[in-house]
Amino acid sequence: MDTPGAYVKEKAKEKEHERQKEKEKEKEKEKEKEKEKSPREEDDDHDTSSSYLGAGIISDHGLISGISKTSYKLARASRKIRAGSKGPDEQESATVVFQADVAAFVDLVLKNLDEPSPALAEDIRARGAEIKMRCEGKLGRKKSRIKSDKEKEKADRDKEKAEKEKEKAEKEKEEREGKRTASVSGSPLVVTAKKMKIDDVPFPRHHYDQMKLPCQWVRVEREYESKELKHRAAIVNELLETETGYVRDLGVLIGLYLKPLQHEFSGLIADFDMNRLFKNVEYLLGVNVELLERLQVEEKKPQEEQRIGNVFLDMIGKLAKYNAYSANNDIAASTLEKLMQENSTFASFVEKVHCMDESRQQDLNSYIIKPFQRICRYPLLIKELHKHTPEEWEEKQMLADAMEQISSTVKGANEAKRVTESLYQMVELQNSFVKPEGELKQLHKHKLVAMDELKRVTKSKTAKCRCILFENMLVLAKPVAGGKLDQSEMIPLEQLLVCPEPDSKVSVNNFAIMIPTSKRAKIVMSAPSAEKRDEWMQLLVSIMKEKACAPPTPPLVE
Repeated sequence: MDTPGAYVKEKAKEKEHERQKEKEKEKEKEKEKEKEKSPREEDDDHDTSSSYLGAGIISDHGLISGISKTSYKLARASRKIRAGSKGPDEQESATVVFQADVAAFVDLVLKNLDEPSPALAEDIRARGAEIKMRCEGKLGRKKSRIKSDKEKEKADRDKEKAEKEKEKAEKEKEEREGKRTASVSGSPLVVTAKKMKIDDVPFPRHHYDQMKLPCQWVRVEREYESKELKHRAAIVNELLETETGYVRDLGVLIGLYLKPLQHEFSGLIADFDMNRLFKNVEYLLGVNVELLERLQVEEKKPQEEQRIGNVFLDMIGKLAKYNAYSANNDIAASTLEKLMQENSTFASFVEKVHCMDESRQQDLNSYIIKPFQRICRYPLLIKELHKHTPEEWEEKQMLADAMEQISSTVKGANEAKRVTESLYQMVELQNSFVKPEGELKQLHKHKLVAMDELKRVTKSKTAKCRCILFENMLVLAKPVAGGKLDQSEMIPLEQLLVCPEPDSKVSVNNFAIMIPTSKRAKIVMSAPSAEKRDEWMQLLVSIMKEKACAPPTPPLVE
C-alpha cells in the first residue's frame, strides 16, 4: 500500500520508532493500571480497541506524536466515563461517548494526514467502524446477560413469594381448623384436627370422670303384704334400674364423644354436623338426672306414700324437650353414616371410644338413639305401675294422669320425628334433581304419596323412569349418572287420566297415563309386576277421586 508523506517518514523514522516503542510501553503500563481499577472487563476491551486504532495507524503510517497524544487523551477520557457507569443505561451512554471519541479520532487522523489516498482513508474509516461494531456487540452481550440475570432474579423472587403465600395459606388453614390445647394427665397437649392420629393422642377421659354419674342401681329385698305389692315394687325397681343405666349411657355419649369433640378434637367434624349428631342431649341429661333423683327419693318411702305419678306430672314440661331430639333422630343417623364413610380420622375416634370398657361394646349410633327409645318406654312402665297399684291409693289417679300426659308427649315425639323424616326426605329428593324447576324447587310444601322405579315404554324400547306421586301432581324423572334425576314430566292430577294398556313386544304389565290437555296425550308405563301395576293405578284413581276429578276408568283395550 502506497504511503503519502514519504519525506516525513524518512526524516523521522529512527526517532519516531524509538519514541513509539517508549509510548507503547507507557501505554501497556497504563492499560495494566486501568485494568486493575476497572469494575468491568468490557471497559478494558473498549480501551484496547481505541489503542488498537491509534497504535495501528501510527505504526503503519507514522503519524506525528500530537495525533497519538490526542487519541490517547480521548480514549482515557471515555474510559473514565465508563468506569463511573453502573447500570446498563449508563453503560450505553458511556459507549455512545466512546464511539463519538472514535469518530473524532478518525476525523483527526484524516485531517492531519497530508492528502491521504482513498484506500488509506477507507482503511482508517473501516478500522473505526470495526471498533464501533465491537463496542456495540459487547454492549449487546452485556445487556443480554444483565437481562438474563434480571429474569432469573425475578423468577427467584416470584418463587420465594409463592412459597411464602403457600406457607401463609397453610398457616391460616391450620388456624381456622384450630390448634387445641388440652390438659391430659397434667401436661398440655396441642393437636391439629386434620393432621392428628387418634392412636397417637392420649384420650381425654377427664370429661367423663368429672361427670359424677350415678352408680348402678342395686335392688333392696323387702317383705311385702301381697304378691300384687311385690310385683309393684319390682316395677319401681325396674324403672329405677333402667333410668340409672340410661343416665350413665348419656354420660358416655356426652363425656366420651361430645365433650372431646368440642374441646381436644374440635374441628374434627363441622359444627353443623355436631349439632346434627347430638342436638340437645346435654339438656336431656340434666332432665333425667333430676328425674332419677326424685324417683330415688320416692322409692325409699313406704309404697302407699309413694308419689311416682306426681313426679312424672311435674316433669312433663321438661320431658317435652325430647320432641326436638326425636325429630332429629334420622338426620343424626344419616349424618353419622356419612361421616364414618368420608372422615377416616373421625371413624378412628369412634372406634377408639367403642373399644373402651365404659361403652360396653355399643357403637355411637346405639347411644344416639337411646333418648328416643327411653321416652317411648315411659308410658309402658307407668301403665304397668298403674295396673298393680291398689284402687284406693291416691297414687292410682296420679299414675293415670301421668300415663295420659306422657303418652301425649311420646305421640308428639313420634309426630315430630315423622314430620322431620318427611321433610328430610323431600329435601333429599329435591337435591337429587339436576336442574329442579317450578314446583320441584318447593317439594317441602308437598306431601309424598308413593315413589317407585318403573319403565317408560316407547314403540321399540323401554327406559328406566322414577315415578314420584304427590297429593297434587305426578312427576316422571329419568335417572342419570351419580344417582341424580332429570325431570321428564310434571303432570297436575287434575289433567290426568289412567287406564290399562295391553302388553307389547317390549313390555308387560302396562298402564297408560292420558293427558288430554298436552301434545303428548298418552304415556305408557310398565310395572315390574301385575300387583305393582294395579297398586299404581289404584293410587292414582283414589287420589283423583278424593279431589273429585276422576272420570270413569276406560275399559281395557283388546
